[in-house]
Amino acid sequence: MDYLKGIAPRKVFLRIGYEFDGPWNCYEPTSYKAAYRYIANALKKANADNVATVWQSAVWPDGYGNENYNTANPEHFNNWYPGEDVVDFVGISVFYRDLSLWNYQPPTTPDAGQQAALTFARNNNKPVMISESAPQGYRLEKLTVSPIHENKPQPTSEEEIWQQWYVPYFDFIKENKDVIKVIAYINTHWDSQGMWQCQEGIAAVQDGCNQGNWGDTRVHINSYIKAKWLEQVNDESLWIQTSEY
Repeated sequence: MDYLKGIAPRKVFLRIGYEFDGPWNCYEPTSYKAAYRYIANALKKANADNVATVWQSAVWPDGYGNENYNTANPEHFNNWYPGEDVVDFVGISVFYRDLSLWNYQPPTTPDAGQQAALTFARNNNKPVMISESAPQGYRLEKLTVSPIHENKPQPTSEEEIWQQWYVPYFDFIKENKDVIKVIAYINTHWDSQGMWQCQEGIAAVQDGCNQGNWGDTRVHINSYIKAKWLEQVNDESLWIQTSEY
């Protein structure tokens, strides 16, 4: 708490229990909401005015039979909401907009969960932060694409990657610019990090692919994608271009 307040005037987006409804986190609504409120109220008591709280849903389309994680439930977000007095931003993860790289059919779709979260944010007068995003399953240096649940790479092109992932991503932002106010893109070489490595031919949650298939999402590694990316993010009609922080 003292650290966060002490770095003012630098701004902080604090995700409290991020991806609260991701089955992998094993949270349950009552204790999660209590913990969230405890932390958010401690920030208020400390007058840490440089900190914005982010309540981030995984909007994962498969609850694995646990109703707490079922984003298709009309009461899903109400059940997890810690209260308008302690939430500054509604956050979501956007690693895919459809199921094209899934190797099975979950109960709902990524788009449905994402849209439900945006509707909830609008109804509660909260801005949205895309707190995590990247083209999962793609490898921008090698120019391959694979299902997210198993590393089975197939050759693709930079143009196809842009059309398949980045165009729907930016279209989603533009179509909802009334409520989406911040995005965070994970520009990283997942394969170079032990936790995220997925060996070729190995299925998710197996030795060699414990966290699923992520890939290489470094925009700068491909000149075509980098140029297209800069074209989008330098659009002054959509983005605030500069900030002191």
